[in-house]
Amino acid sequence: MIETARAALEEVGGKVTCAVLFASEDYGPMMGDFLELVQLHAHAPVLVGCSGAGLIGTGREAERASGFSLLLLNLPNTSVRAVPLPVLREESEVTAASMRELAGPGGEHGLGHLRRERHPCP
Repeated sequence: MIETARAALEEVGGKVTCAVLFASEDYGPMMGDFLELVQLHAHAPVLVGCSGAGLIGTGREAERASGFSLLLLNLPNTSVRAVPLPVLREESEVTAASMRELAGPGGEHGLGHLRRERHPCP
């Protein structure tokens, strides 16, 4: 994982706005330490993602696979914040309104969207 995080950091030029991580459920027992290592070695101030029975990667997904997928984003002039959401069961009804409510303050700006802030040049 450390090599992957360092390689991804180099690929984005050493500047990271946020990291997106998908990990298989077998990482569960060590997830706390794993997330800490990702943040440390990827220099990720904001880390979002989830775990599940499969993996989501660039252009593909793998059901019932073991491993992780890491994407680092360098988004200049962009404000990003993580919003913790509760675990939802398959039978839960998920709507845009219910997700905004779960997101709390700031959720009205839209989940899954990054807000770009323009800063005037001196």
